[in-house]
Amino acid sequence: MKEAEGLVEPVSDQRLADGVALGRSLLGAGEELVTVLLANFSDKARNIPTVTPVGACEEVQRTETRWQGEAARQ
Repeated sequence: MKEAEGLVEPVSDQRLADGVALGRSLLGAGEELVTVLLANFSDKARNIPTVTPVGACEEVQRTETRWQGEAARQ
């Protein structure tokens, strides 16, 4: 994804431990690394093995909206 922006979302076919959630992260074009936020909402410690896929990155298309008329000038 060297020339595309991406969105990291949880892996849909794998469930994380109860109470663990992955936040969405945006990946800028050309970035090789992305920081993701995992949160543990349970009252117990949770272990996630090092090789466990927690998210997937997909290309996103950016669209720009331009407003016209009086509202845009104010």
